[in-house]
Amino acid sequence: MLLRIPVFSVNNQNIDSVVIKYAAWNIITDIGIDCTNYERSIDYQEITKTDSISIFLLLNELDQLEMSQNRGEDIRCKLEFYNSDSIILSCCIGNFLTKKGSSYYYTSSTLKKVIDNIVSSQTNIKKNRVLKYWDYTPSVQKIKEYLCSQSERLYRGLILSEDLCFTVFCNVGEGGKTLATRFTKNKKGKGKDLPTQIISVIQNILFNEITWDIPKECPPQWISINLTIKSN
Repeated sequence: MLLRIPVFSVNNQNIDSVVIKYAAWNIITDIGIDCTNYERSIDYQEITKTDSISIFLLLNELDQLEMSQNRGEDIRCKLEFYNSDSIILSCCIGNFLTKKGSSYYYTSSTLKKVIDNIVSSQTNIKKNRVLKYWDYTPSVQKIKEYLCSQSERLYRGLILSEDLCFTVFCNVGEGGKTLATRFTKNKKGKGKDLPTQIISVIQNILFNEITWDIPKECPPQWISINLTIKSN
């Protein structure tokens, strides 16, 4: 990180650069992207700006955002403001909401336009990940078949009065390992929570017994598996 004469201050700490991590605003993902999983869940570009104009324009737009009582993240851009090598302000920006610290604000069209203009004017853009096409359909089918073969573990001591229909999102990474999972609620039964036993058994299988056939060149990706467990 290049040291520059500081020109801005946030909480009495000087800003000398900003790193912009940027994905297209209209990109569609299988799962909501939050601040903590942004880098490993979406294909993004990264640029670093040290000029005072870019820093001023971004901070000025962030300062004018209207606070929101709504919560939830599905971000497409991440701003990291630096003093030397230390991040002193991080903002996560989605189409509708922006998160600064622990507070949420409504994303303005002018903020998105400022970011778009800065990114489009930058010629030296680092692509952090080049996505290679991976047809994961055969892997999903094999995993479904394996889960069906483990029905005894799923049903053990459990009485299901109705079918369970839900989706499991798996973050698949290097070596074909499942890095994280997220479960939807039961799509039947008015969105009831899934039995803890079902979630626990499926997570144990995905984390410890399953290896995906993801190519070495592929970055981590979120894969969805639609499952139905019949009532017994």
